[in-house]
Amino acid sequence: GEEIVFAHKPSPLLDDGDLTDISTVPADSGAITSLVSQPGSDNSPIFTADGKHVVFLSEGGQPEPIGLSDAYMISSSGGKITPLAKSFDRNIGSLLKGDNKNSVYFSEGRRTLSAFYELPLNGDAPKRITPNDALYSFAQGPTNGKIAFTKQRSNSFEEVYVSPIGKMNAKKIS
Repeated sequence: GEEIVFAHKPSPLLDDGDLTDISTVPADSGAITSLVSQPGSDNSPIFTADGKHVVFLSEGGQPEPIGLSDAYMISSSGGKITPLAKSFDRNIGSLLKGDNKNSVYFSEGRRTLSAFYELPLNGDAPKRITPNDALYSFAQGPTNGKIAFTKQRSNSFEEVYVSPIGKMNAKKIS
């Protein structure tokens, strides 16, 4: 059956602050299995396109006082956590799964603007897909290989676009 991956706090205690762990649960049984449990924040998990791995954002097992986080990967059945290449600002906004089993995608601020990146799962550096020319806001997940996003420049109103997730051949729909 299908599995769900999710981030959760280890307890409801206020002292647990920003601590989050990652677990999986089969949709047909409800039996929760811990996948990542370490100090600090581990969040925003997604399955890779082939379902063999989970990519997530983490402080790397040590709480970060200024909230920096990087992307990590673990087998969907558990095991060793592997760091992926660091992003420009180490402040990824959201992770998105595409159709490519060798990459995931993310959005992140870049100086005073924002951009969308492809993050190879082999550890290579992220590749910027969008120009660094606007403020972009991306949907939380692609549908049928497409992504919806808004784009705004200092001299124009915000507009809505759709595009194939890895190619950014944007079509304005607003």
